[in-house]
Parts: sequence; structure tokens; C-alpha cells
Amino acid sequence: MGLIAAGCTQIEQLDPERPVEEEFLIHKTFYAETEGTRTTLDGVDVYFSEGEAISIWDGTGNRKYTADESGRNVSFSGDVAETATEFFALAPYSESTVFARNGSMVTAATTLASAQEATAGTFADGANISAAQSTSDDSFGLKNVLAVAKFTLASANLNGHQIASVELTSTHPLAGDVIVTYGDVPTAEAGANTVKTVSLSHSDGTALADGTYYLTLLPNDGGQITLKFTATDGYTATKTATLKSAFEAGTIKNLGTVKGLEWEEPKYVKVTSETNDWTGDYLLVYETGKLLLGGVAVVNNKTSVGTVVDNLSIASDNTISWESYKNYNVSIEKSGTGYSLYLNGAGYLGWNSGNSLVSGTAVSSDNYRWTLSMDTEGNVLIKNMADQTRTIWCNPNANRFCAYTGLGDYVKAIQLYRKVAGEASAPAPEVITKPATDITVSSAILNAAFANLGTTNVQDVHFVWGESESEMSHILGAEDFDVTTGTFQATLSSLGENKTYYFKAVLQYCTDGVNYQVLEGLPMSFKTDASQSGGGAGLQWLGCYEIPAIDLENQESCSGSGKETFGSTKWYNYLTNNPMQKVITHTYAYNNKTYRNFTTLIDGDKRCPLWTAYVMHKVAYPDNDAGRGSFNENTSYDPGIPREWQSSGSTSDYNNGNGYSRGHHIASEDRQVNDDANDQTFYYTNQSPQWQNSFNGGIWNSLEGAIQNNAPSGRDTLYVVVGTLFENGNTGPSNDGGTVARPSHYYKLVMKCFFNTSGEMTDAKGVAFLYTNEAHSGKYYDAGYRTTINAIEQRSGFTFFVNVPAEYREPAKQTSALFW
Repeated sequence: MGLIAAGCTQIEQLDPERPVEEEFLIHKTFYAETEGTRTTLDGVDVYFSEGEAISIWDGTGNRKYTADESGRNVSFSGDVAETATEFFALAPYSESTVFARNGSMVTAATTLASAQEATAGTFADGANISAAQSTSDDSFGLKNVLAVAKFTLASANLNGHQIASVELTSTHPLAGDVIVTYGDVPTAEAGANTVKTVSLSHSDGTALADGTYYLTLLPNDGGQITLKFTATDGYTATKTATLKSAFEAGTIKNLGTVKGLEWEEPKYVKVTSETNDWTGDYLLVYETGKLLLGGVAVVNNKTSVGTVVDNLSIASDNTISWESYKNYNVSIEKSGTGYSLYLNGAGYLGWNSGNSLVSGTAVSSDNYRWTLSMDTEGNVLIKNMADQTRTIWCNPNANRFCAYTGLGDYVKAIQLYRKVAGEASAPAPEVITKPATDITVSSAILNAAFANLGTTNVQDVHFVWGESESEMSHILGAEDFDVTTGTFQATLSSLGENKTYYFKAVLQYCTDGVNYQVLEGLPMSFKTDASQSGGGAGLQWLGCYEIPAIDLENQESCSGSGKETFGSTKWYNYLTNNPMQKVITHTYAYNNKTYRNFTTLIDGDKRCPLWTAYVMHKVAYPDNDAGRGSFNENTSYDPGIPREWQSSGSTSDYNNGNGYSRGHHIASEDRQVNDDANDQTFYYTNQSPQWQNSFNGGIWNSLEGAIQNNAPSGRDTLYVVVGTLFENGNTGPSNDGGTVARPSHYYKLVMKCFFNTSGEMTDAKGVAFLYTNEAHSGKYYDAGYRTTINAIEQRSGFTFFVNVPAEYREPAKQTSALFW
């Protein structure tokens, strides 16, 4: 299986009027050869279609190239940087694909969907990931990096059932994060976030027709696999086999024709433990047997359907039966960050002022959207997204559901039932090795979890580790063992820098008081960070150079609170010696890593941040167009800071008729990588009262845009500190009856640090901007607004950029020239 593309280029300078300091793009076209255009799948050619897209990475960005026509001889067109000399291709295109270079090695991080569209005769559209590196003549020969499994369905073998979905489960990762490594032959391996099940179905839920179907998988060692077949009537059947060979990249493994299935009648059993995983078929039940709200959790935005019923019968084994009620079909549909509940023939469920559920078509309104969660007692909470106090209960005096305010006894009426096949049996005990966290140059935290075991049955938990997967001979006891959540972890220290280590979790348990059994999780690996000046690979220089000096409790200096984007662990999360000030760092998850978002010093007396420090870099913090969040009384309180230290951010706290608004310190537009990163910019600890007209909405906004536009994308990095001065003692009334300090001045300090290919700093440039908290005219960069970092240090009392080497820091702190 493979794709061969021959390269030709059409060079055209775009926008010749662009300033010379901006990067020029050129137009380029790659052509596909006439033979073996994409792949030959069991002798059937599969070709490109018009508009189909692949990624071209030119060292600076993930460029989208699209096919100009359909057929064998296809050209792909797009833009690349004028200075690019080598290119890397990945199909299919995804805007979330992240390319990275580590020395001479280039990788692409992408994803393989676990739920794939069933298409007889071929694999799902976009599921065949292939990669190539350019040759000297710019041609590409894309090679398949995934494996394929196939099976054949024939209705004559299915005993009158029709197949709705097929799931393949393995002991190895099958889908999820994929790390493609470029070389003479590109290879793929599982990333940190993977699943061991892939499935085929039609997005509309219709039955699979007779034919041969293909599942695209991560290459793995094969081993034991299970095929689960679910019929359109809810019946299920399974086939389990042990494979003698692996699923290899670029090959198809034939699993044969499906026959001899033993079908099992569907049942539902009560779920009583807390769950955040809504994958599978579920029913929401009113426990006394009056009503059932039928539906299925949504996977990949697919809608599944159940019914509202009456006369429930709950058996001793917790299985249920029912009769039809009003013939309402109910679907639970993914809608933004929540769900929409739809009654066929009645519309979407919402609430009105009378506490009753109402139907309507405004699914975009939060009045018609809900969140689903479960408490530790097994009670399902269905909360309205417009008013989180509105929870769906069953009215005990009427045969209907309602949306009441507050929590009461009736909320316990709603229980969760999960569809299972055949007799309900206890799931097997399991221990799970989880990814290492808080990785530094010399240490890491190992993590694990166990499931399906009574906490009193667990006798011992520990890790084994080593420098190779075959020799994990070292034993490390668990330091933090939580029997309530079923998690444990341990700190592994005294490691070598920039080295790979392997580990797995081990658990010993006993259920009968006599016989002990041992469970082992699958092995995982991690690589320690390179030292800050250790040179070599990656953007190791993205450290905390902008963090100001602060007086720390116990005079601690630096702690590894996690793994920053490209390796630095210098995160500052401490209390200061002032009991009413606290320094906190906010982080978020992206591409299976933990990123430092920003660090801020909060003053609880002023109820304002004194400074906020963060990094600007287009690769480390890409603009993924996450959108703009909003201030919300339920989500904007900073969870790391006491609430009484925070202004509520309401209009009365800020405006009070005097023209102040909620001024961001780190802008929403600075963190567009994902929703979590953006939402943190709406914490009340990231705002202070700032004059709106001709300041927050004028010069300050222009300065934010200039910094965003000038954030580097290569080795160099921009470090920013936003701070407030309180030189006039002004305050404003707070929503809770207190006061909020109003800054007299705002300042923004910017330092650009330059690095060589070894990660060593070679130079730095700095500038400071200072504005009174009032209306301003002119340009943000006018000489009257620019000053030196040294001058701000004298007025604020802080020392900034203390981690930058003095030979570069001190000259940069003495200049006020605009360096972009």
C-alpha cells in the first residue's frame, strides 16, 4: 500500500507589497504519478478525489494542500515559506497535526479515529495515514504507516440479524494519538492517549450491507483480539481469537468471513459507581418504575435513540423491562460542550419559569442544553447549561419529568442503566499504567490506577522500572495510594537527563483471604528533559525567563510542577512571605502534555493581580482559533486563590457608571490553543479595573495585537510581563460590599531572547510600555508611552527577567527602543 507523488513547482511571489520583514510565501504544486496513485487495496485502485487535502510541513507551519481534480494524475497546490528547503508530507490533512524537529529527526503528531465510517470495499475516508519526506527533486512517495484488518459480512450467516456496528478490541493500542517519525521509511507508533478498541458503523445508524470491510489500526503485535457485533435490534455476538502474527504497517490482515455467531439478548444493568465515561448504550431511569428517559451517550457526535416508557420492572439482578409510554423516541445529542435531549414529535427539551420541561427547536440556546454527570451514590445529575441550579427530576405527584431549581430528594430518582450483552457479570480486575507526569531533567512522577477491585482486597501496589522494556528490574513503592479513587503514584528521582525510561504498574490482591494474585499494567515510557543549556534538540529554551524575583517561603527557588511545552520545568508555584499575596501558575493539557499558561502574583487586599508573566511563541502556543470565552460567576473564580481575594468581576465592581471594564492581563487572543487555555484568561485573577474607552479598547488593545503579530515561531522567544501600579489609592465598590483597588498605571514589559541551534542564549532585547489608567490618544508605541524595564523596576519594587543571563539581561533592561 502506498502513494507516490512526483514533484514539480510553480513559483509565484504572493502579495509583492508586503513589508520586507515579513515572511514571504510561494505557491507550489506537487503532482501524483499515474500508477498506484494512492493505494491498491486487494487489487482495487483507490484514487484521490477533488478537494482532498494533505499536509505539507516546510519547517515553519502545517500547510494545507488540496487536490485540484480527481483521478490518477492529480496535482496538489498550496503555499510554503519562500526560505524552505525541505518538505514533509502527511495524509490526510488535519489542522491539529503538530510537526516538530528534534535534531535531525522530524515527527508529526496526529490522530486516528477509533470510530470509523463503514464503507464496503475500502477503509473509512481519511483513515489511511501515510507520510513521506521530500527528496532532492521535491518528489514525494507517501508510504502507509498504519495496518489494516478486513472481514467479510454475508447476511446468510447472520441468522436474521442485521449488523449495526462492529468493534475490534485488542490488548494493544489500536487508535488515538499517532506519532509519525520521518526517515528512509516513515514509521508510526502510539502516542500517550490511545484506545484499544476501534469500531465500524454508519453515522446514521443504518445496517451494514453485505461486503468486505476494512479497519485502519495502529501497528501492533496482534495477540488476542475480540470482535463484537451489535445488531440493529440490540442483540450482540462476540468472536475471540489469538493471532499468530502482528498487525504490520502497510499490510492487510484478513480476519475471514463472519459466521457461526451466537447472538445474545440485550439487557440493562444499573451503574452505581461514579463515571465520566458516557461511551456505550445507557438509559436514564426513574427508580420507582414510573418513567424511563431512554437514550444513548454520544460518541463522535453521533445521535442514538431510545424511548420514554412506563411500568418498569426491576429484577433482583438489576435488569429491567418496560412498556411503551406515549411512543416518544428520545435522543441524546452532543451540542457544543453539553447535550440536547430530543423527543421525536415534541422537540428539544428545555425549561420554563414554571419549572416544567418544555419543547422547542432552539437547540443553540443553553435553555435547551444540559450536562450529564453522576455522583458517588450513582445518582444522575442532568443540569441545565443556562441555569445550573435547574436539574431534571421526576415529579413524584405526576407521571412526568420536570426541571426544578435546587437539589432535593427527588434527584435521586434518576439512575443510570447500561446495556450489556447476556448475563451481567462482574468485570475483571485491572491495573492500568498511566503516563508519567512532572518530568524534569532528573525525576518524574509515575502514575497508575486500578479498577474492579474492592479496596480491602488490595494488598500491595508498586512500580517496576528500568532503561529498557525487557529489563525493568528496579522496584519503586507507591508513595501516594488512594483507595477511594483507585489511583497510586510514586516519584522516581536521580535519573539521567535526556534519557528514556520504561515502567509499569504492579498490584497484588486477594479476594478470598488465602490466595494472592498479581496484576501488571502495560509498560509505558518517558524521556527526561535536557538541561536548559544542554543544547541539541527541540525548543528547550522556552523557560521561565520572564518570572520576576519574589521572596519565597523557606527561600525555595524553583520546583518542577509539570512538563512545559518543550522541556523546561522552571515553574513557580509558591506562597510569598506576605500572607496576603500568592504566586500561582496555571496550566492546561494539549497534545497529551501539560503546558504552562501563565504565572501571576495576586494581592488579596487589593483583589487584583500585581503582575502576570507569560510566554509568546507561535509554535508553543499556536492559534487554533479556540474562540473567546466569557466571564461567568460559576467558572471565572480562580480555583487556586481564595474567593474573598477576588472581585466577582460584575459590572458594579468595575463600571459603576465610571467607565471601567474588566481589563485582561494576558489577553484572550494570546491563548487560542484550546478552550481550557482560553478559559483561564477569564479568571477574575487575570483582570483589574481598566479604563475602557481609548485605553483598554484602544491603545492597550493595539499593543496586545502588536505582540501577538510579533511572537516568534523559530528558536527565538518573546517573554512578557503585564503589571499594575497603585500610586493614588483609588478604589471602587465591589459587588459583595467591599472594595476593589483601581490601578493608577498599567505597564507591559517585553523581552525577546535569541538562541542558537544548541539552545544557548545569544542576545536579548527589551522595551517597556507605561500608561496611566485613563483615556489615551496617539499610537501605543509613541515615545511618551515607552520607557525602560529598569524604570518600571524602580517604581514597582520588583526585579524582572531574573532568569535571563546578566550579560544579556542588563543591556536589554536599559533600552526603550521598539525592536519590532
